[in-house]
Amino acid sequence: MKKILWVVLVLAAGAYGFLIALGLHRNVTVEIGDQGGMLLVGKHHVGPYYTIGNVFEELKTIAPTEAFVGVYFDDPEVVPDDSCKSFAGWIVPSTAKGLEVMGQNQGFRMLPIERRTSTFCDWEGKTMLGRLIGTTKAYPALGIAAEEQGWTGEKVIAYEQYQEGKTRFVMQY
Repeated sequence: MKKILWVVLVLAAGAYGFLIALGLHRNVTVEIGDQGGMLLVGKHHVGPYYTIGNVFEELKTIAPTEAFVGVYFDDPEVVPDDSCKSFAGWIVPSTAKGLEVMGQNQGFRMLPIERRTSTFCDWEGKTMLGRLIGTTKAYPALGIAAEEQGWTGEKVIAYEQYQEGKTRFVMQY
């Protein structure tokens, strides 16, 4: 019985250490400044935000080297999961390029993201679990910073720019 307890304790300590390495106790530094000013091409998604990964997987087969952006339009604490609207895509340099991609891929759309004042933070993390931890840290901090600025209302969008080993979390008002 003692050996089993030791094995369980060692495994729990290892799991806890792994989560710490992924950022469990790391804080985020929120900045305020202009973000956006980009044109995305990709696909709309309706449903729980955690299911948008299927759309990203589809996009990766078409554009495997692109840096992707996920745009989230609804507050999942207010809107039912199955009604949350989002968009998965990548940045294109021009409307012409976006139209070219749309012409080659049925169901694709373009989505402009205005350049405007936002709250944002960066999160270092290479794994999906690390990014999930970043999500749980970033959005509460961004929301607090936005409230301190007096930015509230229904016109909020959030987006995540996925880069190699880093995610930029942005909330625009």
